[in-house]
Amino acid sequence: MTDIIVKEGEAKTLTFTITQSGEDLDVSGGDFRFAVKQTKDDAAYQINKTTSDFDDTNAGDGILTLPVTFDIDPGEYVAELMINLTDSSAGGDGNIDKSLDLSLEVLKAVITD
Repeated sequence: MTDIIVKEGEAKTLTFTITQSGEDLDVSGGDFRFAVKQTKDDAAYQINKTTSDFDDTNAGDGILTLPVTFDIDPGEYVAELMINLTDSSAGGDGNIDKSLDLSLEVLKAVITD
């Protein structure tokens, strides 16, 4: 099953809820990245969003939102959500890196004149 399905050129706001052991994890003060590649082994990102692109208003409750425009060719991609929590992060305990791979499908947009 595909985790995210969008249309070519679609603007969408993604919402992520970060949990640990079934509980919402406070990710306040963390560094975040959402990156999309054609395959896991590709060096180049098709989409690369960093901390300043995220809305972390509810990060204390483990909720991050991210507006993304999927201005990439139709096809299947690998998206990765990466979170780095440091000592200064509310949820941090040392240097914690968390990541999650997601499957992404971009459908061809139908455009009529």
